[in-house]
Amino acid sequence: MDDFRVLLLAPTRRDREATLDLLVRAKIMTTPCADAVAVAKELEHSAGAILMTDDVFGDPHIDLLSAAIAQQPSWSDVPIILLFHSDSSRDSTESVLDALRNVTLLDRPATSRTLVSSVRTALRARARQYQLRDQIQALRATESALREADHRKDLFLATLAHELRNPLAPIRTAAQVLASPTLAPEKILWAQRVIQRQVGHMALLLDDLLDIARITRGKLKLKKTPVILDEVVDAAVEAARPLIDRKNHHLSVTLPAEKLVLNADPLRFSQILSNLLTNAAKYTDPAGHIELVASLHGDSLRVTVRDDGIGIASDALKDIFEVFSQIDGASARSDGGLGIGLSLVKGLLALHGGSIEARSDGLGRGSEFAVRLPLAPNSSLQRSREGCRL
Repeated sequence: MDDFRVLLLAPTRRDREATLDLLVRAKIMTTPCADAVAVAKELEHSAGAILMTDDVFGDPHIDLLSAAIAQQPSWSDVPIILLFHSDSSRDSTESVLDALRNVTLLDRPATSRTLVSSVRTALRARARQYQLRDQIQALRATESALREADHRKDLFLATLAHELRNPLAPIRTAAQVLASPTLAPEKILWAQRVIQRQVGHMALLLDDLLDIARITRGKLKLKKTPVILDEVVDAAVEAARPLIDRKNHHLSVTLPAEKLVLNADPLRFSQILSNLLTNAAKYTDPAGHIELVASLHGDSLRVTVRDDGIGIASDALKDIFEVFSQIDGASARSDGGLGIGLSLVKGLLALHGGSIEARSDGLGRGSEFAVRLPLAPNSSLQRSREGCRL
C-alpha cells in the first residue's frame, strides 16, 4: 500500500542495496530513489516515511525535495529518517534540517535493529496522521451534508408556506361570500364546497408531514393483515385517478395472473403505490403514458411504476428519496405538493421490510421506480384472473 511505503534515498549503490534488503526482510514496503528529484516525484503520490543518508547534502536538487515537503496538506508531516556521519559538516547539516520537517537523526552506521525500529516508529506516526486526515475529511463531508440539508430545509419551508397559503385565498373568499345575509342557495353550496376542498387539500399536506415525522421518530406502526394485491392496487389507482384523468394520461396496469394475498398494511401499501402513481402523473406532460407492473421474483413481490415524463438527472438520483429533496427545475411542473412523497414511500416500505430503487436514462427520458416487498411465509397464491388491466 503506497500510503505506508518508505522512500529510500541512498545515492551509493552499496548503501541502497544493503538498506533495501534489510527493509524488505523486515516486511517494510520500500521504493528506492536515485536522487532528490525522484523522491519529490514519488511524494506526489503517497509515502509513509523517507529514509536517506547524509549523501543528500551534496544533491544539487535538494531544494526540490524541500519544496515538495513544504507543499504537503496541512494534516501531513511525513517523517524523515536521516542517517549521517558524526563528522559531517554541522553547517551543511543544519542547512538541510532547516529546509526539511519532522526529521529523526541516526548516527551512521546504525545497527539493523535501530534502523528498522526507527522506520516502524515513523510509520506508526504516519498512520496517526492518516487517521487525522480521515477525521478531517469526515468532518468536511458532514459539514457539507449539513449545509446541503439546511439548504433543502429552507427550500422545503418556503414550499410548505406556499402550499399552505394557496388554499387560504379561496377559503377567505368563500368565507366572505358566506357572510352575505342575502346569499342564494347555490352560492352557499359553492362556498361550502370550496372550503371543504381546500381544507381537504391542507389536511393531506399535514398528514404527509405527520407521517414523515412518525417514521423518523419510529412512532408509526403498521396494521398488517392478509390483503389481496389487486384490491390494494385498485385503491391506489382510485386515489391517483383524478390527476391522471385531468392530465389525460394513459394508465396501464399489469398484475400476476394469480391472485396474490399479502401480509401488509393495506392502507399504507396502497399509499405507497398511489404516491408513486401521483408522482408519475405530476412529472409527465399531458397525454403521457404511465405503467404499473407487478410480478413475482422468487420470494419477493416486485412492483414497477414507469412513465415517459421529464426524467431525472443522474446526479439527482442519489438524493431523490431524501426529505426536503427537490429536483431542480421540476417544481413548476409538479402541480404543487411538498416533494416529500418519495421520502414517505421509502419510509413506509422500510417498515414493511421492502425497498425502492429509482432509475432514469436522463432528463426528458422518463423515470422508473421499482418496489421490492418480501413475501411473508403466510402469503398465498390463488389462480383466478387475467394478467392485464387498463
